[in-house]
Amino acid sequence: LVRLAMRPSGMGGDQSGQGQLAQAIETLTQAIEIKPDLGEAYLERGRALMQSRRIEYAMEDLLKAVQLLGPTSDASADLASVYSMRAAQEGQKQDGDVDKIVGDFRSALAAFESYLQGATFGRKVAPWEKVDPLTQSPEKVLLSLADLRMSLAEELDNDESAQLYDDAIANADQILNAPEPAPEDELRAYFIRGIGNRMLGELRPAIDEFSKANTAYQTI
Repeated sequence: LVRLAMRPSGMGGDQSGQGQLAQAIETLTQAIEIKPDLGEAYLERGRALMQSRRIEYAMEDLLKAVQLLGPTSDASADLASVYSMRAAQEGQKQDGDVDKIVGDFRSALAAFESYLQGATFGRKVAPWEKVDPLTQSPEKVLLSLADLRMSLAEELDNDESAQLYDDAIANADQILNAPEPAPEDELRAYFIRGIGNRMLGELRPAIDEFSKANTAYQTI
């Protein structure tokens, strides 16, 4: 049901999608009541709650999922996404608390890094395999980590920022140095390198990377 609500026709945003998400949450709640140590149920309910924008409840479930499934499980990547969402919500407030934003960014970084410690890169999906729309590839998680580093660097705007930009560029390099990166990952990696170099004051390399991103975009 969570995946049905995530189809392009609904994506959890219209009335049908929200109804499917609510039904999924109810079904998963019943599963948890029957088997309270079922980590997958907490993970799936956390994802449904995240799609419903119920951030605090989603965070509770995903923290429980990480506890049951382990810090290198998919639950850590989803937990990082929820921390990032909460930081973004706080940042949209007129009187947003910078300490809360930075704290959530750092928690998201730690969760992404935990997931990546056990991730297998370069796995190709066979034509007959179903692609789970709720599970990100390690490559996309790594790029999300790079984006997050740059968001934190911009928020801090201090001596730590330069290292964060360098680390984001290194994450992008890992994608670009891999054999046959996905075209959309390659595009994103060049763009990250462009922003990182620009923020570091390296304008010529930044222009070169944005040009490569533009070229990559033409192939998608």
